[in-house]
Amino acid sequence: MIIAKSIMRVILIPVLAIFLFSCGKEAPPVTLELLDGNTLQQADWQGKWVYINYWAEWCKPCAEEIPEINQFAAARSHVLVLGVNFDKPSVADLLRQANGFRIAFPVVTSDIQLAFPHPVPQGLPSTIVINPEGKIVDTLQGPQTQATLAQAMKL
Repeated sequence: MIIAKSIMRVILIPVLAIFLFSCGKEAPPVTLELLDGNTLQQADWQGKWVYINYWAEWCKPCAEEIPEINQFAAARSHVLVLGVNFDKPSVADLLRQANGFRIAFPVVTSDIQLAFPHPVPQGLPSTIVINPEGKIVDTLQGPQTQATLAQAMKL
C-alpha cells in the first residue's frame, strides 16, 4: 500500500502539474506562408473580413473572376483576400499559375486549415467569407464580382 501511494505521488503529481500549468496557455500563434516569401500572422487578419478564394489553373470561371477580386481586395483595407490553389501544385507551378492569372492578392502555400478551419469546397471557383469575429458567414459559389463580394459583408 505504501509503495502504491509512493508510485502515485511520483506519477500523479507531475501529470497534474503539467495539466494545471498548460490549462491557461493559449495555442501558439498560427503563421501562414505566402507565395511571395512573406508570412502572415494572426494579428494580420484579426478584426478583418477574410475571403479565402479557391482557384485552379484549369478553371475558366476562376480566371474570369480574378480581376474583380484583385480590385475588391485593393480597395478595402479592412479585408484580407487569400488565394488557395485547389490542386496544391509545387511552389514553382503555383508561381507560374498565379502569375498567369495575374493574382494580386496573397496566395497561401501553407495549410490554410491551420488558421481557418473550414470544409474544402467541392466546386470552383469558391470563396469562403469569414467575418471579423472569425466565423464563417458564407461560401460563395461560382465567379464573383466586386458587388457580390461586398454584399457578403452585409449579411
